[in-house]
Amino acid sequence: MKKRISVSDLRPGMFLDGLDATWYKSPFVKTRFEITGNDQIKKIKDADIAFVFIDTDRGLDVLSTEETLISKTTALDNDVSQSPPGPVKESEPAAPKPAPRPQPTLEEYIKKKESLFQIDRSSIISGSFVDFTLYGKSHMNIDSLVEYKGKDIQVNETAFVNYCELMIKPEDIPRYKAYIKDAAKAVGGSQETKHMLVKENARMCIKELFDNPHSDENVQQSKEVTEGIINAILESKGLITNLLTINKKDFYTYSHSVNLSVLSVATAVSSGVTSDSELFAIGMGCLLHDIGKTTIPPEIMAKPVGKLTRFEMDIFKEHVAEGYNILKLYKGISEATSHPLLEHHEKISGTGYPNGLSGAKMHTSGKIAALVDLYDILTTSRPGYKGMSAFEALSHLRSLSVDYDPDVLKEFIKILGKTTL
Repeated sequence: MKKRISVSDLRPGMFLDGLDATWYKSPFVKTRFEITGNDQIKKIKDADIAFVFIDTDRGLDVLSTEETLISKTTALDNDVSQSPPGPVKESEPAAPKPAPRPQPTLEEYIKKKESLFQIDRSSIISGSFVDFTLYGKSHMNIDSLVEYKGKDIQVNETAFVNYCELMIKPEDIPRYKAYIKDAAKAVGGSQETKHMLVKENARMCIKELFDNPHSDENVQQSKEVTEGIINAILESKGLITNLLTINKKDFYTYSHSVNLSVLSVATAVSSGVTSDSELFAIGMGCLLHDIGKTTIPPEIMAKPVGKLTRFEMDIFKEHVAEGYNILKLYKGISEATSHPLLEHHEKISGTGYPNGLSGAKMHTSGKIAALVDLYDILTTSRPGYKGMSAFEALSHLRSLSVDYDPDVLKEFIKILGKTTL
């Protein structure tokens, strides 16, 4: 289980699962590994990082109240044995716990969530000034954290301590674009910074395209975004951590689409694909693979797939064909781009949809997109479902070798082996 803890509670044997701080503060190349010594903890403290995330399924948990008490008592006994006794102070009564906040209904939560745009938390630099309102999401509660009223506001990351995600209004996307561009200049042009910009620009582009799928300007931007993703992957030799949205607390189509594009292109490169046109086709096709969902009634899209009636599921499945119809309207897009879109729900066993293609009839990019699509969905949490760990999801995919190409899975695992997940 993933937990957010104070750095003061870190101890050797814990598995570090990320830093709750802006990305440029990290003293490590990777932020997911087992803490093996106090020197690693000291580096985190020296970086002025107050909170981190740990995975208790892969390492030690924080000390229990009893263990902490024993530890403090031992330390106190050692102090007492070396110093004269003093008056004993009575312990103060514990402060009453605040009453739990009422949870919104699922419908209320989805409506609020869909009205906002999730941003990369690490892109907001503590001490910088923003000219847009920031919202924070904690579980199913979404609160206004920094409200813009015509005057730039200085942000402090302590305001985000209890929130797993940050969000903005869609109309503030242009201001956020300008902010991250300026912020990147301020902290330098490292590979991590460049990848963060590529990822955020891609997510914003897809959000805008889904809001207006017939805009020629949005289509052109999506082409440029695809080229940016491919160049970033090739230049970094498959090191794609900062191109991905990793801490996925809920499902966002724009984040999923970018993750699918990044992971699919990287897998294709690992498989030996070198043609620029082939890489572009799979990258663009994956970015647009869910564009057909813009034609599906929102009340169906808002329901968990497992709760759809058979009739609603039939309508939902139409997003593939509808997406292809939209794709055909775009100028300058090759037919090869349609393979990831048309085949991301197909299975090599022939039991997928919409056409029940068997492995022999599926395109390689379709096989890649189908496997990566399921992986990203499995590892994404949402109300009522806790996302699997990368290990759990890969184990599940291995068990589905009749449905998903084992050779593609092999190359996909190589990519994930280079990635800090």
